[in-house]
Amino acid sequence: MRFVELPKDPRLFQIAVLGSLLLYGVLELSFTLPPIALLATPLFACVVERLTFRFRAPPGKSRPPYESSIIASLSTMLLLRSTEAWVYAVSVSFAVATKAFIRVRGRHFLNPTNAGVLFAASFLPGWVASGQWGHNLVLVFALLSGGLLVLSRAGRLDSAFAFLLGLVAAQLTRIWVFGYRPATLTHLFENGAVWLFALYMITDPRTTPSARSARVVHAIFVAFLALGMVQFFYKRDAILWALLMSAPLIPIFDFVTQKLAEPSSSKGDSSNASSAPVHA
Repeated sequence: MRFVELPKDPRLFQIAVLGSLLLYGVLELSFTLPPIALLATPLFACVVERLTFRFRAPPGKSRPPYESSIIASLSTMLLLRSTEAWVYAVSVSFAVATKAFIRVRGRHFLNPTNAGVLFAASFLPGWVASGQWGHNLVLVFALLSGGLLVLSRAGRLDSAFAFLLGLVAAQLTRIWVFGYRPATLTHLFENGAVWLFALYMITDPRTTPSARSARVVHAIFVAFLALGMVQFFYKRDAILWALLMSAPLIPIFDFVTQKLAEPSSSKGDSSNASSAPVHA
């Protein structure tokens, strides 16, 4: 008996999971999306992808990664809310454009969706709808199941686990130092938005450090920074802002880990090859 071979590209799994989440949100959670945004957002994402691809295309690659554009559009519609359809189009266009025009050492380091959503929330009539998911444990289970499937194929489980452990440590610190009730820890992880971020945003292979050790440090740093911003600055959407603020560290992490790997690579160690910048 032969089993159907699953696609090797993890982006196809991510599109399926995010698309299912969006459908669930529209039908069951009453997401307030302008109907035209459901078409305009992926359309604009793919058009901008095509127009900007020549500025960052690796040698020998002629087809733009439209799968990434679809992921950006689905993620934008999951996180951003506005009564105006054009806000979604501008947000995702900005997101995709950052991949071409904000680059270091041949690689973009800003998470495109994160940058686009925060741009729209800061300068356009839109807002981040992080509370729309509520505290539905069934939804959390669905997010976790789909996310683990995607991450197991993308090789970024370490980032997700490190971020979640970082959140646990940071929240326990808040409980110990500031006297919060222990129940706040479980309450934090009942929020679907936290799982969406942990499984589908901070694990983006294109905008996380190349070396595993650096990814772990980066993810834990984002977790502590986010809860620090909540504690001291009462920042809404602190997780998204923490990811944006930590983005400039990505090229530094890659540079340092690559330099540290050079002595071993000169002796024939091939591990340095895995930390080479990835073109997108």
